[in-house]
Amino acid sequence: MSKIRYRQVHLDFHTSEYIPDIAADFDKEEFAKTLEEAHVDSITCFARCHHGWLYYPSKKFPELIHPGLKNKNFLLEQIEACHKRGIKVPVYTTAQWDGRIMREHPEWLAVDENGEFIVSLNENIIYTDKEMEGAMLKFNSVVKNNAIQQNDSWQAIEKSIKNFDMSDIELNSQFKTVSYGKMKYFYNTDKVFYIDEGSMISLGGGFALFRFIIGKIKDGELKSEESFLELCKVSMINKGIFSTNEDKVMIASPKFNYGSVEYNFATKKINKGTSNEKGSFEEFKDYVLSIIK
Repeated sequence: MSKIRYRQVHLDFHTSEYIPDIAADFDKEEFAKTLEEAHVDSITCFARCHHGWLYYPSKKFPELIHPGLKNKNFLLEQIEACHKRGIKVPVYTTAQWDGRIMREHPEWLAVDENGEFIVSLNENIIYTDKEMEGAMLKFNSVVKNNAIQQNDSWQAIEKSIKNFDMSDIELNSQFKTVSYGKMKYFYNTDKVFYIDEGSMISLGGGFALFRFIIGKIKDGELKSEESFLELCKVSMINKGIFSTNEDKVMIASPKFNYGSVEYNFATKKINKGTSNEKGSFEEFKDYVLSIIK
């Protein structure tokens, strides 16, 4: 077995089935040229990811090819272009466990010491259920709610930001970043960061999260970005999962009786699972922090 080269890069590519148009604009020559110019001499590319999908034109298992993969020769073209430039391409594959196998063989799901089925995300247990069907429904819901899709071009994002017509938003077209107060979005990684006391805390979420927060501030439904970002940060630190959708923010954690709580900005209601009551966002935040911390 040959040694790993000095400039080895692992191209992490676990991609949910909810993400469309994968490799639609892939240019193999540009891909390999960029690696060569960066003096990368070895890069790991994906044959099969943790979601259970393939990134090459399998003849034996065509049903396993990622449903959103536009270029079926994606992996093959990566290898071909890199090899022309003397760049090695170790191939990554998932062995034994993946999301698709879980759905096809739910009897293999993990159980805790109480015999309850476990639903986890990013190594965090967010839900348990004695019934396998309940765990399956929760798992599918969590995966769908947390899928990050980068569907917007930078030009579309620029237009969206300018439509807010807010002078406090800083748009940097050179580096493709957008800043507002203690919040910063990086287009190239599609991540939102919370800048707090000299540190940058990655919150993920993509441009959808940035746009959600800005929209609520402009509409007067949020007093500041910091309050919302603090909720996201504390939730993450305490192994909770947050997500936003239209007028709602949801926090998932096994500490909640029903696995998650939700706030609806439009109706100004707090859904605690057992009750759905009127309240402000700050009251929702106080409730979440009182339980999750």
